[in-house]
Amino acid sequence: VAFIFVWAGYYCKALFALLIPSLVCLGLMVASWYYKWEEKMVLEVLQLGFGVVVIIWGAVARNMFAQETNFFVQCWAVTDQGMLPRGGYRGDLLPSPLNGNETERQASPVRTTLCNYFSVLVTVFFCVLVMVAIYAWMMVFHGRMNLVASIALAIQIKVFELIYRPVAMWLTNLENHKYQVDFVNALVWKTFAFQFINYYYAFFYLMIVQKYTEAGCPMVSGIGHDCIWALRKQVLMTVGVLAVCRIAEVFAYWMLVKVMLWLPGP
Repeated sequence: VAFIFVWAGYYCKALFALLIPSLVCLGLMVASWYYKWEEKMVLEVLQLGFGVVVIIWGAVARNMFAQETNFFVQCWAVTDQGMLPRGGYRGDLLPSPLNGNETERQASPVRTTLCNYFSVLVTVFFCVLVMVAIYAWMMVFHGRMNLVASIALAIQIKVFELIYRPVAMWLTNLENHKYQVDFVNALVWKTFAFQFINYYYAFFYLMIVQKYTEAGCPMVSGIGHDCIWALRKQVLMTVGVLAVCRIAEVFAYWMLVKVMLWLPGP
């Protein structure tokens, strides 16, 4: 838990490094509007340049966080607990396959395999459910992206996230991993697969599929039908709404902790 707070603090500080190139890009955009530069060319150059900056920033930030993690590992005298058996591991006491004179708790391989397949099927089901919901969202707004569409998409993303979060934890517990490191890895992979679809499928749909639909790409003055422009606008508005939702979620959890501390114990 301590390293989660370390990561959150480090990540917030690292984001300030992107402030300068962000302001530079914003200034160039304002200058392009003021001096009537070719907007499409300016946007392509800025996207390429800022993308390179983000890639370099990500590599540097990751290396620096690894150094900070090693520092706290030494400072807090943390040892590797990942290969110790989990307290919630379920199984029968059987002779150890490494030393028949000792017994250890072992789960049924058949049951473990079936639970893993079931976990994959449930995760795929939720991913397909998200894709269907995003298709319905596109049909409701007819491919015309505005603030209302962004708010609806952000609410849909957060609702599916809140629903799947306990489901992912339940599925990982059902898989009955023996070691903590395997438990964490399984939870991370399931969460990553679902959240990738949940957060980004709508934008891939706008970029790749939208132009082949009946609604098509929106008309942009001076450019024509451009789905990239719609994607850029939708990403900006949706990320803004999600940021507000995240702040509200953190505030709600903070208030919940305060209330629970204020209430008398049992």
